Parts: sequence; structure tokens; C-alpha cells
Amino acid sequence: MLVASKSDNSSNIIRHDTNSGPKVGLLVRDWRRSRGLTQVELAEKASVSARHLSFVETGRTRASRGLIVRLAEALDIPGQQRVELLQSGGFTAPQSPTAAQSARFLANSSLPRLSSTLDYLLSNHEPFPAFAMTPTFSIVRANRAATNLFARIAQGSDRQDFAGALLNTSADGDAFVENKEEVAQYLLTRIHRAIQRSPNERQLRASFEDVRALTGNAKPLPDDQDMPILSLKIRIDDTVLSVFQTCLHYGDVSELGMRGLYLEHVFPEDAETELYFRNMAAEDGQLGG
Repeated sequence: MLVASKSDNSSNIIRHDTNSGPKVGLLVRDWRRSRGLTQVELAEKASVSARHLSFVETGRTRASRGLIVRLAEALDIPGQQRVELLQSGGFTAPQSPTAAQSARFLANSSLPRLSSTLDYLLSNHEPFPAFAMTPTFSIVRANRAATNLFARIAQGSDRQDFAGALLNTSADGDAFVENKEEVAQYLLTRIHRAIQRSPNERQLRASFEDVRALTGNAKPLPDDQDMPILSLKIRIDDTVLSVFQTCLHYGDVSELGMRGLYLEHVFPEDAETELYFRNMAAEDGQLGG
């Protein structure tokens, strides 16, 4: 993925009048040139043929919403400009669902395949934690390992969301995250970059301020620094668990309840941590033999 530097010429992108022909194609062309890419290079990055891209740029073909999203990603276009690019193609920027909307969607009996697929992905990650959450860190579905883990680290806290659990400072619990400063920076960076992609979402901005209030002096990483993988050091009684977390983002999908959801998988970083989760699953009756 291209990373825009401070010295890039994003501010020099030509702004076309909304009535002056194939606006989206002209904007794509200008962004492509500003990034120093040929049509062939951009087409490869966006998984489209160079011929189709040429037709989009000249206005001979109308770009689909999905193609515009892929082009914006390939060109690393900043958040507000992504919104403008979508609007120039006749589309509105997607809004992420609230936690309540996602929960209602996943519980909808008329959508059994999507809900059961999500359950399958979560349950098949046992004995390790896996969960689905909104961009504002509300957990809407979790497997048993994740439910048990968060119950421990959120003990004594009046917050049950992901950020609140990880940054819990209550003295009531016997489990807590040791590397809170690193985690705080990760959480702020993640939501800050979500705001860049969707700058008009009030939910995201409110969540950013909420998380920042929990993190003291933490600040998000600079925009030109790659997003790190989240590593956690979790102390439970006398055991320190070392895990890392990956995520799959359901970005521009049509179903409101799935749009913007993150599917998170937690993996052990050492043999001791792996054994801990396997033993907990065995005690819980999840593993046979």
C-alpha cells in the first residue's frame, strides 16, 4: 500500500466542477498522476484491467462503487477526499452501524447464513479468543474463549467494551493488561485512521474522545507510520499471557449490520500462553480427549 508523505502533492489535486463531464474519472486520473503511477500499475493494485481503468478515466465507463473504493485504497486517498471521490461517482459514503444495529442484524432470523458463518469463524478459532466488534470497539459477538478472557480483564470496571476492558484500571480484578501504554496508542491510532476514512461519522469522533479520556497522554501514531499488529501482555493471577491480534475488516459491504465490523482473532505468542488457553478450554469442556 502506498503511504502518503508529508511532501506529497495531494493539495494540488484538481477540483472539477460537478457539472464538467466524467468527474470521477478525472479525479482518479489526477490522483494517479500525483502518485506517479501508470494506468497499468494502478490497475494491478486495484485488481481491474488497464483497459477498464482507461475507460473510467475518460468517462466511457461508469465506475461501480466497489471499484471506486478499491481505487481509493490503491491510491491511499485521505478520508475526506475519499468521500468526495465516492460522491463524484454518484455514491454516498458508507456509514458504520451502531452496536445495536449490528446486534439486531446478526440476530435477524431472515439472515441465518451470515450469522451462522460468523459463528463458524469464531467457534473454529477455539481454544483461542475471537470476536466481532464495531469500529467504536463495541463487541457484538464472541466465542467462549474471548468471553471468558474479557470477563476476567474487565472485572470491576463499569465498561464492557473492548477499549474499556483493555484499559481497565480497576483494582478489583486479578487480571489486567500490563502494556497499557502500547495498547492505548494502538487503539487511538486505529480509530483515528477510521475517522480519516470516514471523517463525517460522529460516532467515530465521539469514540475517539472517549478512548482518549481513558488513555491519559497517549497519542495516535503519525499518519505516515504503518499500523502495527496489536500485542498484549495480560497478567492473570501469576501467569503472564503473551498474545497478538489480527483483524479482518468488513468495509464497503451492502448489509448495514456487517458494514465496518472487525473480525478479531487472538493468537498465542509462546508455548506457555497456548497451553493456558488449551487447559482453560479443556476445563470448560470444549476440547475432547
